[in-house]
Amino acid sequence: MYHLNETPVGTIDGANTTFTTANNLYQMVVVAVDGVIYTGLVTYGLANAFTLADAPTVSITVSYYDSAASAPATGSLLVSDVKTVYARFKRDITDVSNATFIDWCDWVNKFAFRHILGIDPERLVNTTTVIATAGDLRTYLPTDFRDLQRFGCGFYEYKNSNQYNAEPLLLTNPNSGLTGASIQDGYVYWTPYPISETKTYQLRYAPTEPEIDALTDYFIAPLSSAYMKYLIDAIDVFYSQWDEDIPMEGIGDARFARLLDELSRNIKQTPNVYSIDDFTNNF
Repeated sequence: MYHLNETPVGTIDGANTTFTTANNLYQMVVVAVDGVIYTGLVTYGLANAFTLADAPTVSITVSYYDSAASAPATGSLLVSDVKTVYARFKRDITDVSNATFIDWCDWVNKFAFRHILGIDPERLVNTTTVIATAGDLRTYLPTDFRDLQRFGCGFYEYKNSNQYNAEPLLLTNPNSGLTGASIQDGYVYWTPYPISETKTYQLRYAPTEPEIDALTDYFIAPLSSAYMKYLIDAIDVFYSQWDEDIPMEGIGDARFARLLDELSRNIKQTPNVYSIDDFTNNF
């Protein structure tokens, strides 16, 4: 969640430099000291504490995120469940460590994520609120931001009653005189600078790949037990490489290619346009 212009806890006396926010300080966006944007050194402590190089004499406000953006939706299939089935499939994988198996699952999960993002991005698009504060040059992008290349992604300006413009904000270059936004190095730069009024946007974006690092993690949605064969065959490619079994590696590659085709054909794609029949032609 994003917190805008919060006054942190701490004495403002021209000497004190240590302050704490009301919530977990995950990512600082803007620090304003004595009415201007602070550009000095900021040192961060644990949880919600931070220290400035210069002591405020009149006021201090901060804008920050208290957590990372939500991860892509998980499915119902645990890594441990896949390992149990794979062990039955191979009869004996006691020589494969949990760490190695988790690596294989992570690679397969990331591959599936990128594939699904290409054929049906709406399943994996993340949404968050971004505030462009009057006078600001730039604002942090979510830490899991990947791109805006997919259909339906972009900055949608808030209108009222939780309604947003139907068309996204124009993507511009950093020095553009047009009203829009430029993406660069983890920031969104608002154009033309300086922006004259504070605006709220709904940002819809493609996130980076999720991470599997434990047997208790889940594969991404829509991977479920219905796609178990896809996962088993994909993991078997890595097992054959690890076992240095070249003939089985070739078979595993072929199986994986067939199962990837099945994955593409059976995952329901969200159409961008629906046709509505003209009832006047019915007779």
